[in-house]
Amino acid sequence: MIKIFNSDDRVFNTAGNIIINPTKCIETRKKSLNGWYLDVEVPIKYKDYIEQDMLCVVKTKSKLNPQAFRIKNIEKKQRKIVFQARHVMFDAEDYFLLDVRPTDKNGQNALSYINERTDKTSPFTVFSNVTVQDTAYFIRKNMLEAWTVIEERWERSF
Repeated sequence: MIKIFNSDDRVFNTAGNIIINPTKCIETRKKSLNGWYLDVEVPIKYKDYIEQDMLCVVKTKSKLNPQAFRIKNIEKKQRKIVFQARHVMFDAEDYFLLDVRPTDKNGQNALSYINERTDKTSPFTVFSNVTVQDTAYFIRKNMLEAWTVIEERWERSF
């Protein structure tokens, strides 16, 4: 079961625009922040509900559920619609850090620090339980790149 929401929705505890039982929904989650996406196939009768950048919300293998994915690469065929949906965390590629340096911060404080200093207001809520302190310097990086550095550097400190 997937729920379809508008591209700018942020609350997913309703049925959304529509609930669809897909004919195929395969979750792929690569290690770390390298990739998390769905390959989805639904009957053509839902063509009016599946649009680029809309959100599909599904129960995943994650401990936190449900999870939101942004619809991309839509192919409308004669009897079905096929699309891929990337996890919304990849929206972080659209938020930039011009010159940001979290200094001597634990995981939570480092993530919060960069989340508050993007070029436009970030919609993300961040969480970390890493207590090790470290420093990083980000010049003209997107937030996803910064998250990757924080994950590697703070994890390495263990």
